[in-house]
Amino acid sequence: MGDGVGFGGKPRQLTFDDAIAERGGGMAGWRTAPHLAMILVAGLVCGIVFASTAHSQKNDDAAALDAEVIRLYRAGKYAEATEIAKRSLAIREKALGPDHPDVATSLISVAGLYRVQGRVAEAVPFYKRILTIRDKART
Repeated sequence: MGDGVGFGGKPRQLTFDDAIAERGGGMAGWRTAPHLAMILVAGLVCGIVFASTAHSQKNDDAAALDAEVIRLYRAGKYAEATEIAKRSLAIREKALGPDHPDVATSLISVAGLYRVQGRVAEAVPFYKRILTIRDKART
């Protein structure tokens, strides 16, 4: 089995089973630290790729909502635009965290929409959060 010679003296193709047999006949021989490290790294890479894809999808969803906000704003439908802007903000907060600069951009939209409706008191907390994010980004 381990001689590598097949029928008629020709080299024999080793199979997975041959490799297992040469390592001691069981899967335990494959559970060494380097093999486990490679499996761990491969798993992490796959996780990062899938997370990045999901993150990208969330950004695409928020961007689509932002486009709708602009359309509604131009049509003078500020209340509807405000609700959609808040949905976009929620997506970005969940995907990026509450202090990310892209979240501040969404906050600006919501605050501005409240302001154009004369709802300044409701806009103020959003403006304060924008300033907090800006200050954190500077440090």
